[in-house]
Amino acid sequence: ALLVAWAVHTVRVEYLVSQRTRALRAAQEEQRRMTEEALVRQATLDHTARLAILGEMASAIAHELNQPLAAIRNFARGMARRISAGRLEPAPLLEGTGEIVTQSERAASIIRNIRAFAHKRVPEQQSIDLIAVLGEAIALFSGAHPEARLVWQPDAALAPAKVMADSLQIQQVMLNLLKNALDAQQTAGHAQAPIELQLRAEAGAWLVTVRDAGCGLRPEQFAHLFEPFFTTKPEGLGLGLSLSKGIIESFGGTLSATSNDGNAGLTVCISLPREESQGCL
Repeated sequence: ALLVAWAVHTVRVEYLVSQRTRALRAAQEEQRRMTEEALVRQATLDHTARLAILGEMASAIAHELNQPLAAIRNFARGMARRISAGRLEPAPLLEGTGEIVTQSERAASIIRNIRAFAHKRVPEQQSIDLIAVLGEAIALFSGAHPEARLVWQPDAALAPAKVMADSLQIQQVMLNLLKNALDAQQTAGHAQAPIELQLRAEAGAWLVTVRDAGCGLRPEQFAHLFEPFFTTKPEGLGLGLSLSKGIIESFGGTLSATSNDGNAGLTVCISLPREESQGCL
């Protein structure tokens, strides 16, 4: 009887274990599916946000592209006039062809940066240098908005400022913050005021701040600043800061904002954990 009872107990335990194992596997599979769907949704939102940023910058980007194209046209016309006049001295012709190559490479670089930024892709978290990545975003924004006065002089002693993140998503966040800062200053009538960017180290983290001289926010607006669809712009969607906050938090960081003294604009702060291999300064 004892042997029969033991056999029944063993079978029952094995059955319960197998049932729980199947339930656990099903739960894990459901979790994996939900995670994949969340990643796809986030990638779609990021892609939409990047396209929105490019849409807002379209006319400025066209202006930026027009500069190297106009230079190529001018050098080509100058060389054609020399050839028509029989002035075939090698030096000026070589100089002209060299300038055409330089300007065409500049135009190609602009297009490559735009295509890379607009490309729909799944985010890739890897070791990146914040100074280099932010520098690329600042260069892209400056090219599209030559009227913006960006002050960015990172301390060379801080390089490399390594974090684990996706470079294009970090650029997306920075472009959004810079666009918000410029829009705020233009609304406040301070379009020519400098937008100050700083990078500094704290224990275990890198802090990036963007300080503008815009119109600031009322205290009641701060509670909703990072909520989806909250915006102070007449034509804004209110998604930029919400998506930016989600991006930074996905890398273990934080995104916050404070009013400057006298409510003269905002300072937005990005905090990202330093890559472990760098240790603490």
